[in-house]
Amino acid sequence: GKCRFSKFTEPATTMGLYAVDGLVWGAVVVLTIAGTAKASPWRLTSEIDAAPWCGQQRASVYVSPPPLARCSKTAASVVVGSAACPLASLTDARDFVRVIRSLCGAQAPHAIEVLLSPGRHRTAGNGPLLLGPQDSNVVWKTANGTAPTVIDGGIPVVGWQQEPSTRSDALPVWVAPIPAALKAAGAPGGYLPARQLWVDGVRANRTVDDPITAGLSALSPAARVTTTGYTTGSKTALSWASPIDVEIRNDHTWVQHRCPVTGVSPVPVAGKAGLSCNFTQPVQGHSPGQSLKQLQHVASVEDCEQACCELVGCLGIVYATSGNKTCFLLPRTYNKNFQPGAGSFVANKVKGPLPVPKTNITIGQPCFHRATSLGGSGRLVFPTVIENIGNLTQQHQWHYDRTHGVVRFMGAAAPQQAILGFKESLLFINGTSNVAWQGVTFEHATWRLPSEHTGGFVERYGGVYYAATNGALSVSQSAVTVVASRSVTFANCSFQNSGAWGLRLRGGTQDSTVSHCLFANLSGGGVYIGDVNDTLTKDASKFMRGIMVEDNTVVSTGLEYNGAPGIHSFCMADSVVQHNYVDTVPYTGISFNWPDPQLAAGYSTNNIVKGNRVLNFMWWGHDGGGIHTIGRSTNTTIEENYFAHASTHTQSVIYIDNYSTGLNVTRNIVDASPATPWLFLQRPRLAAAYGDYVSHCWVRDAKPANGEPCNCTDIVIVPTGQPLPSEAAAIAAKAGPRP
Repeated sequence: GKCRFSKFTEPATTMGLYAVDGLVWGAVVVLTIAGTAKASPWRLTSEIDAAPWCGQQRASVYVSPPPLARCSKTAASVVVGSAACPLASLTDARDFVRVIRSLCGAQAPHAIEVLLSPGRHRTAGNGPLLLGPQDSNVVWKTANGTAPTVIDGGIPVVGWQQEPSTRSDALPVWVAPIPAALKAAGAPGGYLPARQLWVDGVRANRTVDDPITAGLSALSPAARVTTTGYTTGSKTALSWASPIDVEIRNDHTWVQHRCPVTGVSPVPVAGKAGLSCNFTQPVQGHSPGQSLKQLQHVASVEDCEQACCELVGCLGIVYATSGNKTCFLLPRTYNKNFQPGAGSFVANKVKGPLPVPKTNITIGQPCFHRATSLGGSGRLVFPTVIENIGNLTQQHQWHYDRTHGVVRFMGAAAPQQAILGFKESLLFINGTSNVAWQGVTFEHATWRLPSEHTGGFVERYGGVYYAATNGALSVSQSAVTVVASRSVTFANCSFQNSGAWGLRLRGGTQDSTVSHCLFANLSGGGVYIGDVNDTLTKDASKFMRGIMVEDNTVVSTGLEYNGAPGIHSFCMADSVVQHNYVDTVPYTGISFNWPDPQLAAGYSTNNIVKGNRVLNFMWWGHDGGGIHTIGRSTNTTIEENYFAHASTHTQSVIYIDNYSTGLNVTRNIVDASPATPWLFLQRPRLAAAYGDYVSHCWVRDAKPANGEPCNCTDIVIVPTGQPLPSEAAAIAAKAGPRP
C-alpha cells in the first residue's frame, strides 16, 4: 500500500500519462502524513498509506486552492484530502482518486465525489484538467452552494499606471505590462496574442475603427486588394500603435471572417513628399457645380487628392468635411468668388499626375487567401471593421500591444481587477463514463487561433471555419469539451465570461445531459453538439445519441464571433433540446442538424425540440431564425416553442432550410416579429425542404409565411394587440426552463 514520488521517462503515449511544462509525470499523492509538519499548502509529494480510504462505500475528497489549502497538523496522522486537510489543486484531486483506486483495488470506495471549495481553481500548466477512462464514476461538485466555485482560465494584469496625455477632454488611459506568462519565444512581439480583457468583472471592448479611416473601403479611391493584403493611399495605418495586433473583420450574410494584420509599410514614391499630387491652396472660384465624380465618406483630404490624381481630366477638388465628408472632383480649376465652408479644403492641381504615395497592409496567410477566394456572398473584399488599432476613445475600451509589451485601458479610474483570457481549454473529458459536474463555474477561457498570424478565422457557418492548415471544416474552441464519453452530466453549472464557446459534446458522446446551466457573456455560442461530418458516420457506437440539453439559460452569446447560434447541433439521434431560454443572440437562436454534406442522409432521427423560449435573435447578420434547420432528420418534432422579437433582417422565425425533411412542426407560437415572415420553407431552385408538416401554430404580429408553399394546417393568425388563445397562452407560459 505505498508508493513514492516518481518521474517517468517513458513516452506519454506508452504510459498513458500527461505532460506539464514539458515533463511527463506520474501520479504524485499523499494520503497520510504523520509526525513533523510540512510547509503549507499541501503538495502530493511523499509516501502514502491507503488504509483510511479503503473499504469505504463513499469517499469525499476535498480541494481548496492556495492560499486556502491549509492543514491543522498534530502529532497524530492527518488525512490529506479530507475536509481538515484539502488538496491544493484539481490535478492533485484527479491523481489522488486514481491512486486510491489503484492501492485499494477491490476495496476502493464505490462512490467518490470531489468537493471543490468556493474560490478560484486553476488547472496545472497551460492546459485543461484532463479526464480519461480511469477517471470515470466520479462526481465533481461545489462544496458550498452559496458561494461561487470557479475554474478560472484567466491571468491577472497588474501594475497599472496612468499614461501621460496631452488631451484634456479624454478619460485617462491606464497602462500595465503584459503578464509574463504570455511571453513566447518566436511569437510576434515576443508574446502570445490575447483577445479578451475583463475589468472589474465586465468585458472590456476592443478598440475599433471604420475601414474608411484607413482607406480600406470600396469608397476609398486608392484602395486595392493584392495577393498579400491591401494597398491604400491613406497613411493612417502607419500610425497604428502595434500593427501586429490589428485585426480586420469582414461581416457577410451569415458568416464573419477575421484575419490578423502582420505588417504595415509605406511604399516609396517619387515626387513631392507629403502629398499625393502637387496642389495649390487655398483658391477662390465658383461653387463646385457639376463634378466629374462625387465620393462620400472619404476619410481625408489626402484621399480626395489621390482620387483627383488618378482621374483623367480632374483639375481641382473641394473636400467638404461636414456631413458625409464629400470629395468633389472637378474638370476645371477655380478662379473667383468661391469661399469654402469652415473646415473645407479647396485646391487646384498645377502639375501631375505624380506617383501616388501608398501604404501596404499585409494580412496573415493563409487566412487572407482563403477568405478572398471564397465564392458567393461570403468572399472577403474589404473589411467591415478594423479592431485593436489602439485608438482609445471611449469608456471601458482596451488595447493589446505586443510591440510595446503593454495592455492599455480607458476608464475614469485604474482597474481594481483586470483579467486576460489565457487558457484555451479548462476541462477536457475523453472516453469517460458516469462523470458529473455540479454547481461549478467555468470562466475566462480564450481562443487564440483567430489572432495567430498563420491562423485567422474564415467562417463557413455557425462557428464552423476553414482550418488554416488544409481548409478542412473545423469547429470553434470551447471552454469545456467532452469526447467519446458516456453518461456525462453538467447540472447547475455556469459557462461565462469566456472568449470561446461554452460547452461542446462531440466524438460519439452518448446518454449525456446538460441541465439548469447558465451560458452567458461568451465570445462564441452556448452549446455545440456533434461534429461537422457526422452525417457520414456509419458506426452506431460513434453516433451522438441520447443527448439531453434542457432547462438551460443562454444569454448574450456570440459577442465576438457573431455568426454563432445560441445552441448548435449537427447530427444526433434520440436526443432532446427542451425548455431552454435563449435571449440576445446575434444569429440563430437554435440551429438544428446542420450537416456536411447537406445531401447525405445521416443518422439524425427521433429528436425533439420542445418548450424552448427564444427571444431577441438575429441582431447581427441575415439568413437565420429563431430555429434554423438544415438536412434530413426523420421522425423529429419541433413543438411548443415560443419565439418572439426577431430582428428586422431575419430570414424567418421558423426557418426550414436546405434539404430539411422529416420534421413535424406543431403547436409553436411566433410573436412580436412584425418585420419577419413567421415561416420559411426553402424553395426547390436552391435545395428544397420537403416532407415536413406544419400544423396547429399561432402567429401574432409577424409577416406571412414565405418560400415553398407550406403543407400547413390549423394555423391561427392572432390579430396584433389581441391576447393569445388560452391554449397558446398556456404553452407560452410553460416555455423556458422549469424549476
